[in-house]
Amino acid sequence: MSLISSDARALTVKNQPISILAARVEYLLLEPVDWVSRLRSLKSLGFTAIQTSVPWCCHESLPGQFDFEGPRDLSAFLQAAQDVGLWVLLRMGPNVGEPFASGGLPDWLPDEGTEKTGPPSIRSNDPVFLSRLNTWWSEVSRRVSGFQQGKSSDGTPRTGPLLSVQIEHEWNCGNTTEGDAYLGELLRMVREFGIDVPVMTANGFWHDLDGTIETWRSASDDPDLFANIRQLHSVQPEAPRIVSLLSTSDDPSRLAETLLKVIAAGGMPVIDDAVSGRHRFSTASIESKFRHGDHQVPGSILDSQGVVIDEMRDAVPVLRFASTFGRMLCELDPRLDAPVVQAASTGHLMVPRRGQSGEIVLNVGGPDKPESLDVILTDGRSFTSENMSPGSWSLTGVDLFGKGRLDHANVSIIDFVADRMIVAMGVPGSTACFGINGSDIEMIVPDDKSETPLVAEHGDLLIVLCTPMIARTIEIDSDGIVIGSRCIDSSGMHVPTKGRKNVLHVASDGTSRTLESRKTKRRPGKINDLTWSISSMNREASGDSPRYASIKKEESMNKCDSSSRFGWYRLGGLQKSTKALKLHLPQGPQNMDIFRDGVPLESIRYDGDSDPIHNIKVGPSCEHLTVLVQSLGGSSTGNNQIQSTGVHEPIDVLERFDGLDFVFESDVAPINPFDADPFILECSEGVSSPHSYSWTFTHRRKKSLRIVPGISISGTWLLNDHPLIRSEPGTRRTFVVSPTETGSFKSGKNVLVFRPDHGSEKSCKGLKRSFGIWEIVDTLGTRSKSIAFATNRIPDDVLHNYVPLEGPSKETTPTWYQSTISGDSTGGLVVDLSSMSRGVVHLNGQVLGAYDSRDEAMVCLPGGKVSTGDVLDIFDVEGSDPGKVSLIDRAF
Repeated sequence: MSLISSDARALTVKNQPISILAARVEYLLLEPVDWVSRLRSLKSLGFTAIQTSVPWCCHESLPGQFDFEGPRDLSAFLQAAQDVGLWVLLRMGPNVGEPFASGGLPDWLPDEGTEKTGPPSIRSNDPVFLSRLNTWWSEVSRRVSGFQQGKSSDGTPRTGPLLSVQIEHEWNCGNTTEGDAYLGELLRMVREFGIDVPVMTANGFWHDLDGTIETWRSASDDPDLFANIRQLHSVQPEAPRIVSLLSTSDDPSRLAETLLKVIAAGGMPVIDDAVSGRHRFSTASIESKFRHGDHQVPGSILDSQGVVIDEMRDAVPVLRFASTFGRMLCELDPRLDAPVVQAASTGHLMVPRRGQSGEIVLNVGGPDKPESLDVILTDGRSFTSENMSPGSWSLTGVDLFGKGRLDHANVSIIDFVADRMIVAMGVPGSTACFGINGSDIEMIVPDDKSETPLVAEHGDLLIVLCTPMIARTIEIDSDGIVIGSRCIDSSGMHVPTKGRKNVLHVASDGTSRTLESRKTKRRPGKINDLTWSISSMNREASGDSPRYASIKKEESMNKCDSSSRFGWYRLGGLQKSTKALKLHLPQGPQNMDIFRDGVPLESIRYDGDSDPIHNIKVGPSCEHLTVLVQSLGGSSTGNNQIQSTGVHEPIDVLERFDGLDFVFESDVAPINPFDADPFILECSEGVSSPHSYSWTFTHRRKKSLRIVPGISISGTWLLNDHPLIRSEPGTRRTFVVSPTETGSFKSGKNVLVFRPDHGSEKSCKGLKRSFGIWEIVDTLGTRSKSIAFATNRIPDDVLHNYVPLEGPSKETTPTWYQSTISGDSTGGLVVDLSSMSRGVVHLNGQVLGAYDSRDEAMVCLPGGKVSTGDVLDIFDVEGSDPGKVSLIDRAF
């Protein structure tokens, strides 16, 4: 039986309320050596919990082959969280959303069907899909159940950190029947596997599921954030208001204000993307990559080296306060919340809240909020509250953990340390008023240039009064507070925060001392010159490498080589021509570099909305083409999550098919789009739009046709009144009508109809002009049975070997480079690849991650250190010269 329950205010463990201040940190994006340091940093900032995901694709890359070892050791990560003292909110999926490609769903799932049934319907009540999910969750549950609270089957007490699990993510669909069946089955499965903690969902309140807590996801800068969180109490009156804050703000420094809004509205925040990391065993979702690159997110709290980002430090006082006084916040009664007036011009809010453990008044708003406000208490007393950025809060009638009572304070209380230190912050130069145990004291807040707080004793307690600039740099230790330390460098010395000259320690007895710190900021510099060896992939580019192995038909990258992001295809059976051919290249989130006789012919970069038809001149003497594929990540949610990459379908040679008659009708009987797919992202009703777009054409069914919508649209395609395929927003995906595989394709007259989803009519503007049908007149590879695949592994002295690089590299084709480290170095080490093009980097044979000099070319080393004999292997698509690649100590 679970010892964790919930009510309208909080989750409770053994009847003790838990204040959730959570940060999402993905263990699979970090090196295991960095797990504990990142978790400790979050704990020191005031976080009480973390959220992490278990992406299916990373643990079961091939059906039935599970990997929970080393960097994938989920149990070890949960144990680390328990040791540090953080609760865990676990996203079990099956879809876990960003930042993982396909939401963490493995790309072999569509292959699990049979010829008779076809591919299974993903994220639905399809028995084939649920059977695979059952096997996957069985493996996860065995590693998770022991980290719950309560007693194990043998009576052993369990005190694990698992606070809740989340099933599904953004199942935003109005198909109520399917939602009841599918989500209800997920809940049943979780419980049968012995998971007894509260179950959460994050489906945008599209579907109510009894027995779960629905959480809200919101942009950090949403102007309606406060109102939306308050509304959650009306929608879910018996559940806590848990809110994930998405890192979409153009001004990340506003996180502190956002946190105050969430607290003022009675919510509990989960900061998305709180810890920067890098994909090594997965790829970033295409949405995440387009917004943030492959790893570091602008809205992160901790950067790629685990250091607090300066722009986020305003949030530190808010986090410390909410953590220390979490019990009081949990006991604020939402039934006592009164209407709040929000200033229309400035967005300023003044929010009073009450509960059995005290009262709080929160001032939240923009930079133009009033400079001061008179607060009149319920007993008639009043005091002046000076406002500051990002906001302030005043406490009254709050117990100081058995050491006294805070009657009132007109400044913001941050923390209560070592059982006697009241840490507070106020507007520089203002008068701070404290009422403690029936006795008042006034103090003047230091001026804005001061680097030290004002310290005063009041009875048995010690008041440490700070400016906001001081407060944002505070850390807590066992006997007081540390002020102004950004981090500790590899020599054990403190590194002062920006703008400070020293680091100060204030002890619980009131004494202060300066800590040893680095006096001047070191500039980032090269700390290791590297000597390189080279192994060219010229034979792969020309198609002559013995590494190529024939395959029977086009296959995806995952089937050919699931462990690599890059792979080579060789295609024969070319239609020799002096003219440019219209080629339809396989679709998917991928970059493709095409070579003819080893010479670069065309480089195609994926942008989510690119034209899949290309003019390529192969020439009259070309025997084959070679294609280097870089697999990128698919969407984290929606109906196009799982997309194959590589040459997974024929490369078609096309000719324009003419003779189309177009008709638009605006008032046609709707169809049910759920007949084509039970889960359609944000489809609110089981009816299509009344609009109809149709094309009539005559064809003898001798050759297949490729349908090219040309624009991104959401709706259902029908051929001769039979559902054919779905078209989803965010992609200009084409599809094929085949004489042998499309049963509704007739010899003679055919009618192809597009029915947009309800509310999607505007996206169809221009469809008539962009639409086209192309006849497939030839294919590359399959026709002559001449298609082959070659892996792109690190040279191993079998088929490829390294030779010393003498002088600058002259390569223009993909190339591997290797260097051996000649000395030990510690600190915030990264590999600087800004002089390269794009590719992947390994350390000691283990992938560190992909890089792209157009995006982010700094790759962190595990633990920020290297040792003598460590080996760097770098694959670069353009064969760029590695002479300027170096290890950099990114001085703090």
